[in-house]
Parts: sequence; C-alpha cells; structure tokens
Amino acid sequence: MIERVYTVNLSKLYAMGRHTERARKAIKMLRRFASRHMKTDDEKIIITQEVNEYVWRNGIQKPPKKLKLKLMKDKDGTVMVSLESEIADGKEKVKATKKNKVKEQKPAAEKKKVEKEKVNNKNTKGKAKKRAATKADKVQSKNDKT
Repeated sequence: MIERVYTVNLSKLYAMGRHTERARKAIKMLRRFASRHMKTDDEKIIITQEVNEYVWRNGIQKPPKKLKLKLMKDKDGTVMVSLESEIADGKEKVKATKKNKVKEQKPAAEKKKVEKEKVNNKNTKGKAKKRAATKADKVQSKNDKT
C-alpha cells in the first residue's frame, strides 16, 4: 500500500471568471491529479465524501484554492482520495495576520455603529412626526381659509 500527502493547487479554476462550473471542475481536477501521480486509471479513483463536501462547502462558484490530500493506493490499483487529518478534524491552521486582529476588534466597533444608528433612527422619527404635523397644519389652514 502506497500513501502520499499532496497539496493540490486549484486556483487555476478561478482564472475562468465567476463561473457556475468551478466545484464540478475541481472534482474532475482532483481525479486527474490522482490518476497522474498514482499512475492509475480515472475509473479506479475513489474520492471520499468528506473531500467532496469540503470542495462544495462554499457552493459551486467558490471551491477552496488549495487542498491538502492523502492519496492511498491498494495492491489492486484503486486509489482512495481523502483529506489530510488536520483538515478532516476541523483544525485548519489560521495564519496570524493583521487582518485577523482587525476582525477581532470589529464587534466593539459594530456596537458603536449600532448605537449611533439607533440614535439617528430616533431623531429621524421625531423629525418625521414634526414634518407630518406641519403638513397637517398647512392642510387645515388651507381648509379654514376656504
């Protein structure tokens, strides 16, 4: 039994523009990749359900750009394509970047925005009532004059 771990680059799919075939083509690319590297036919390749779900999790238009896969070849020549254990367990590594730090700080900023919006909504409701009242006064004054 042969076991290998590969990182498959699927970013070439994004060159086709925003297309509704990306996830399907990603599965086909994985199948071709496995057949080329493990030297078997396309018919003898089995892609596990977890790989399929991982590719399709963001929908048909946004498959992942890279996948870390484990390819296992039996004596029969059948190849099993599965996710590497870190991804399968849900322990994806997240790089510490400035963007991640900014995301953590957003909820406090969003609370302030929500409070400001509430205050603005209250002010606009009062203004709308005043406008409606002044319009009603104008209509009544016109009716009184006639």
